Amino acid sequence: MSTPSGTPENPFSDDRGQEDADRSAGAAGGASPLPSYNAYAASGPTDPTNAYAAPMAGSAYPGPGARLGALLIDFVVVWILTGVIAVIFVDFSSITLAAQIGMQFISLVIWLAYRIGMEVTTGASLGKMALGLKVVDASGATLSAQDSLMRNLWYVVSTVVGMIPFLGWLLNLGVCIAVGVTISNDQFNQSFSDKWGKAYVVRSR
Repeated sequence: MSTPSGTPENPFSDDRGQEDADRSAGAAGGASPLPSYNAYAASGPTDPTNAYAAPMAGSAYPGPGARLGALLIDFVVVWILTGVIAVIFVDFSSITLAAQIGMQFISLVIWLAYRIGMEVTTGASLGKMALGLKVVDASGATLSAQDSLMRNLWYVVSTVVGMIPFLGWLLNLGVCIAVGVTISNDQFNQSFSDKWGKAYVVRSR
């Protein structure tokens, strides 16, 4: 393709600046300005309902309070599932240390299977569904199993440190506080483990 002067046009040239200038000129002449290319260049997740939308406003990212509520509902769900398994397989007349550790491990497996399974298939656990939240990646799509595992690794850390004698409960509490603090201090309300999984918690309604 050639220019009017006969000079070959560079197909890789960046004419975005000229396009923005043309839009500005049109606005000055009374025409409705088209959105600038730069309006879509900001980082951050886009609206899950529109893959071409600009990044969502800050209110679309729930804070630590809403996420704690969803987490508590998920805890209840997992406690019920773990309790059912314990009633079936555990002899409560003689609970040994090994049995306690075994139940901790079973609870951890149930938690990961429940959270990853729900996030990959529906984008939200039961707790998040109840509060109108969902988990997405930067494009607004549901997470892959690997990314969901990464964002839920905080619970693995919490469970492991919670088994340390005497200090376990304190370290467990410290992990939970770290999750809440990092959510509060982040532009997109991401916890440190959300960033591990490149995930964002957003409002679905």
